[in-house]
Amino acid sequence: MTPHEMHVSHTLTSYTHLLGLRALTALEVSPLDGLPNEEKVRERLITRGRRFEQLRGHFFKAFTDEYEERVNERMVIDARAYHKFEAPSFPDYAQLSEIGQLTWAQSMNRYSSSIPSTAGSPIQVDLSPMIDKECLLAVHYVRGFDIEKKKWLKLDVTKIHEIPWAKRAFDSLVLDQNEKDLVLALVDRDQFKQGKPFDESVMSPYELPVRRY
Repeated sequence: MTPHEMHVSHTLTSYTHLLGLRALTALEVSPLDGLPNEEKVRERLITRGRRFEQLRGHFFKAFTDEYEERVNERMVIDARAYHKFEAPSFPDYAQLSEIGQLTWAQSMNRYSSSIPSTAGSPIQVDLSPMIDKECLLAVHYVRGFDIEKKKWLKLDVTKIHEIPWAKRAFDSLVLDQNEKDLVLALVDRDQFKQGKPFDESVMSPYELPVRRY
């Protein structure tokens, strides 16, 4: 690594020639060691990494970014589906134990040298618990499919949360009471056959009449 390049996660940041001296902590990207608030930054990054760890797999979540005026947008979080249908291939990232065994080019791409990248090979997902060091190095985003926009997006893990379902939506359903009783009876019968409890939650009280079971 040259004095004018610094590699963090999988992003390469280049700096032009600096005139004179400048503290590393004054740069846009700087080493964690030596920061005045190193422990707080380390704790925050590990906490964010734990959130990334929790989102491995398949989930139906909401996304809120008040700065962009996006509130409770419905997202499907599924890295496997993204790399299967959207990305050209599924990357094989290196384990931390492999880092010292990788060549410079491999470490820059963070691809594993022990797992060949073969088109059409089955996708293997490692869901084993992450250690603190792995959480510290985890990226701040996951891939999510926007239900409304029908497109894949990068989503900040700190802005993903559970969907705020309306618990008493059925009571506000705009139907005559006889029709509501009929609907409820049909649903109860179907749920009884399948052995599943009835759930009248919907996405929002402002989106009635919408039913989800």
